[in-house]
Amino acid sequence: MRVTGTHTMRVNRRLARRRATFHQYDNGITEVVFHDASREAVDDYMYFLRLIMDEVAVGDEILLLNDMRRSGPPRPGYHFSELLKFVAEYKHFSASARVVSVYQAITPQIILVLSFIGALNMVQGEFDIKTDYQQAIDWLLQTELDDTDMPSAR
Repeated sequence: MRVTGTHTMRVNRRLARRRATFHQYDNGITEVVFHDASREAVDDYMYFLRLIMDEVAVGDEILLLNDMRRSGPPRPGYHFSELLKFVAEYKHFSASARVVSVYQAITPQIILVLSFIGALNMVQGEFDIKTDYQQAIDWLLQTELDDTDMPSAR
């Protein structure tokens, strides 16, 4: 169980790979924790994304938290190429998602990654970046997002 501010999250499922860990919580949030910023961590992340997509029903909303506070962001080249393959693989899948990535600090590289992911249009939904874990949880669990709530470096 994880207690974060006003939210208590019980782990329903936990999977560990070499460079990343996957948690599914009882509040609907799926979290991927990167242990480092290596290619292997990206591979583990893509494995977990495929697992999510293979298990989600059409019309369900995906709440995804990418925790990169310890690892920092992976290098964009390999990360981008793997995301492009993923999008091609799931291009006909209709899913709604709210995705937030948590970093120790917001850098130009992170802004570039967020812009790239938004441009992929891989799922209908919202994307954001945060430096505060609790704010990321709160943002994911909002029932309605304000149209002015654009991705930012909050």
